[in-house]
Amino acid sequence: MKFSEDLSRLEIHRSRSKTARAICGSIAFVFVGIWFASGALVEARGYLTVYIGWVAIAFGATLAVFYAARLFAGDPVVVVLSPSGFSDNRAFSGVIAWQSVGALGHLGQNPPVNIRVPLLPGTDPKPPSNWAGRVWSGITANRSSRAVTIMTAELDISAAELAYLLKRYAREFGVHEDQV
Repeated sequence: MKFSEDLSRLEIHRSRSKTARAICGSIAFVFVGIWFASGALVEARGYLTVYIGWVAIAFGATLAVFYAARLFAGDPVVVVLSPSGFSDNRAFSGVIAWQSVGALGHLGQNPPVNIRVPLLPGTDPKPPSNWAGRVWSGITANRSSRAVTIMTAELDISAAELAYLLKRYAREFGVHEDQV
């Protein structure tokens, strides 16, 4: 992906194709659950497979509805990078200023799916206003060090591209050269 030289404001969207693939996977999960619940494996595996099938149907259908709602009704803008800072509406509310970001050198060339952005002491991001975001930020919070986790699996850019952009914005708008 080629990025422009203009660093005014960059909105990173949720990938519609990755969400559609998640819906297809959820529907496949429902069909496997129907096969289990129909009793096709009772003689070979016992009646437990029927109960597992019903659980799989409920779980797969719930996931399919969740992803469909996210595809059609969710906010497509997930991460915003701007000269004032960055925001991720899934992990925290508000904007974290670039001056509050710690050393970004550890992101590397091939970062994992979750990118942890270290924060300087005294920076405390507010949890998001929605319940799913509060749960996610509670799960990903690192109590031993101040950091914000940005999950890149559902974004329309790769983790390496996001790491590049984070370093570029931080270098340009506030992090000292020895920290980047």
